[in-house]
Amino acid sequence: MQAFNKAIAIVLAFVAIYGSSSVLPAQKIHATLPRQPDVVYAVAFSPDGRLLASACRDGAVKLWDVDTGKLRATIQPQHTMVSTVAFAHRSPVLAAAGSDDAVGLWTFGGERVGRFSVGQEGVLCVAFSPTDDMLASAGGDGTVKLWDASSHACKAILVCRKQFLFSIAFSPRGNLLAAGGWDGTVRLWSPAHARVDRSIAGKCRVFSVAFSPDGTLLAIAGADGVVRLWNLKRDELVSERRGHKGFAYAVAFSPKGDLIASGDEGGTVRLWDARTRKQVAILPGPGGSVRFLTFDAAGDRLAIAGGAYKGKRLGAIALWDMRKGRH
Repeated sequence: MQAFNKAIAIVLAFVAIYGSSSVLPAQKIHATLPRQPDVVYAVAFSPDGRLLASACRDGAVKLWDVDTGKLRATIQPQHTMVSTVAFAHRSPVLAAAGSDDAVGLWTFGGERVGRFSVGQEGVLCVAFSPTDDMLASAGGDGTVKLWDASSHACKAILVCRKQFLFSIAFSPRGNLLAAGGWDGTVRLWSPAHARVDRSIAGKCRVFSVAFSPDGTLLAIAGADGVVRLWNLKRDELVSERRGHKGFAYAVAFSPKGDLIASGDEGGTVRLWDARTRKQVAILPGPGGSVRFLTFDAAGDRLAIAGGAYKGKRLGAIALWDMRKGRH
């Protein structure tokens, strides 16, 4: 780990800065977590930012102490593969799902408090609504299912078409649910009415969608390596950010909405000024492709996860300190 951190420090000396920006934080590697036995598909911060949950292809969910980088608990949900994790916003519950077509619910201490089958030919992503009353799941059958978070009863089924859905996200107010996947179209659903509000036709597979904190923008990352910004008020494309190598697998807004982070198949993360749309920095990934990234609720940390498929599979997670003025 010391050798890796030293290498990161050397790379940081050559971080490329494109223009100046008042929102550019002082990026600093906070922790590099121990290598994982397989690719890490997703990570999520607990609401208080103290824990990081990781979903690994080997079937394990791990809970990490963000301050120390140490492992707190390992959960074995009995999935052949775990592809997604999500914390509830207001209650101490973690949802995890994967190839066994079920969603498991766990406490922060690793105790299972619920499990229910979803019937979606494997679950690729889950998300809690902002008020935690609903849990959405999406997977290989082209549906998004909305579940009552307490009773686990299915409230609605949103049918996209027979395809893989790689990413779902609730808007900050919870009035929209975005879903993107194999056919390149992002569908915006009204959860309250279980109908499509609008669709955004794309040019390639969509791997990641993310709403801005004010709900006015939707970021879309796809197989052509382009990150697109869609203005939801004007219902129009306002920006296309290029520069990624291979697929753009992940995109996220910072909690204040001033930064956009996106990660790619080539293993790098690019930071964009959300206002000017200019690239302000490039961060090295933890190793292999960057499959997922997310900010904590305060915007102090950026977690980057991924891994390598070539040769021996390895998973990697890095935590970056994004606070201004840190040295």
